[in-house]
Amino acid sequence: MMKYLLFLFFFSGSIIPRMGYGQTGVSNEVGQGLGFVEKVYDFGKIPQGKPVQHRFQVINSTNHELNINNVHASCGCTTPEWSHEAIPAGGKSEVKVGYNAANVGNFEKTITIQFGNNGQTEVISIKGYVWPIPEGPAPLNQAVATLKTIKQ
Repeated sequence: MMKYLLFLFFFSGSIIPRMGYGQTGVSNEVGQGLGFVEKVYDFGKIPQGKPVQHRFQVINSTNHELNINNVHASCGCTTPEWSHEAIPAGGKSEVKVGYNAANVGNFEKTITIQFGNNGQTEVISIKGYVWPIPEGPAPLNQAVATLKTIKQ
């Protein structure tokens, strides 16, 4: 019985720290580089021609400061913005990503973040669906037109 409890104690101790306690996408290990609260953001359904943006939270999980050297998107319809100041060890920053929503249909765009002295990279992405807006005004609602004539 004692051997069983001892085995269970050591076995559970080796698994529980790897479970992450419910955090998603954030690395707590020192030396990993940049961590993210999320690496993919879904805008869902957005109307055509209405630009949208999202701020990705960036965490420096190293024990030294890091610079984001460059951020580039997979196409010109996506525009990233970031701070050029160094992120202190354990500190946070953000990368703001805008999407112009000009084309109708599903989209998925990647954004590559280059950081550190050795040119390490991380990739984040946005996705969603752009629905077409009507070309003309909305059709006349006959019930509203009738109410307007009755009121006069």
